[in-house]
Amino acid sequence: MKEEIVKKLKLALIESIQKECQVIYIFVEIRKLLDWIDQDGSNFSVLRFYSNWVLHIKIDKTFAISSLLKKIENSILRGEGDRYSIILEMINFDELRKELKNILKQIKVNNFFSDDNYWQTFKEKLVTVLIDCPLEPKLGNIEKFAFTNRLNNKEISCEIIFKDGNTTKKYSFTFVDLF
Repeated sequence: MKEEIVKKLKLALIESIQKECQVIYIFVEIRKLLDWIDQDGSNFSVLRFYSNWVLHIKIDKTFAISSLLKKIENSILRGEGDRYSIILEMINFDELRKELKNILKQIKVNNFFSDDNYWQTFKEKLVTVLIDCPLEPKLGNIEKFAFTNRLNNKEISCEIIFKDGNTTKKYSFTFVDLF
């Protein structure tokens, strides 16, 4: 069974990423694989989180990325650090990429996520999957973190709403700026 999942994952990764459904399928197969190789969720928590996020309309279980959400919160509400670089860390999916590389290395599959062009296309499609699927963390002061679509996928906005109801911060980035 595990070998069949690895085989399907290899075939999915070989194809150039052109559609959202390809990204979703890759995460589905990875999620199945995680149930075989990381049953307790201790080694690939961020990867498991994103595998769940792509399949839901909202996510409130954000423990795997809680430290990143806390850094975003602190940078905006308390002025700690460079808020733009911290938000970029969230939307560049650096930790996700690292775990994707690690799992492919572990199962001895060609590491497509090391290729910058492949990664760029993958994360662009990932963001379009995550648009309007907000994070609604139970912990911390962020009430909602969401990607929203503007101008036919040419501009992706990041909306952050805080629980006090008085502070709403919106940041807009385009793929040209980011990737």
